[in-house]
Amino acid sequence: MEAQVTAFLHHWGMVPEGAVRDRLLRTGIGGSVARCFPAADGDGKRLIAETFTWFTAFDDLHESGPVAPDTAAVVARLVGALDRDDRDPPGHRGDRHDATVAAFTAVTAELRRRLAPEQFTRLADAVRGYFLAVLWEGSARDVRADDYLTMRRHLSFARMLPPLLEWSTGRVLPADLHEAPAARRLLTRFCDVVLLFNDLVSFSWEHAHRGRAGDLSNLIAITARDAGCPAEEATATVRTLLEAALDDHRALRATVLDGAPQAAAYLKALDDFLAGLLSHGLPGRYGTGPGPRT
Repeated sequence: MEAQVTAFLHHWGMVPEGAVRDRLLRTGIGGSVARCFPAADGDGKRLIAETFTWFTAFDDLHESGPVAPDTAAVVARLVGALDRDDRDPPGHRGDRHDATVAAFTAVTAELRRRLAPEQFTRLADAVRGYFLAVLWEGSARDVRADDYLTMRRHLSFARMLPPLLEWSTGRVLPADLHEAPAARRLLTRFCDVVLLFNDLVSFSWEHAHRGRAGDLSNLIAITARDAGCPAEEATATVRTLLEAALDDHRALRATVLDGAPQAAAYLKALDDFLAGLLSHGLPGRYGTGPGPRT
């Protein structure tokens, strides 16, 4: 899988040679997809890995900080590419974002072909939420913890995961199940587990490499600022929030399964993802190991 990620980056050339590409290749996206999406077949894993390679690369290229004019412009182009129904690549403008837009168009066109229409609609909505959150992150100042949590669910890619996990099972769940209150709360807590875990394992790296810019995009730093406490105490607070989110997720999972036995494969896919994430960590990206609990 890692060879496919490397081939994808080389084919599209959206990340120039250098430290950003080296870190991206160390992230281990292919291995993470293999662990976290075990129900997907080989070609499905390849497409999911290419999808998250694109988003991770975009995230690295447009890291925390004030929104640059070209970031806002390329986001508009990407949303336009996502909204088009003809699935044709956008016309090139001869700027440095051409490769980024072309790679995104190709990946989303394949996702549109492969996913069920309702799955792709949910995925596209999550992608638009991610782009909105990118612009928010670049303009937000003195971020409140509750606002941060709301937007971080989008920035952590977490809302993109459930449609892809559902697709990996080979089943399409009815819309009324997705809209059931317990299922919606389950999705929120699933996202919280992903974002809280990411903030725990990324804090030291972000603070060391981004300074104040990193502090704006991590709940540990925001908690330490608001409570006036050391980072170690704030880390313990965020760890407790992760434990609570995991407990809520398990309870809501049982509620959803009781009311909709047909959701068993989808719920197992959510479980498999979290098990793969929490047990392995993101050592290639942040130099850290597993989280506090599997």
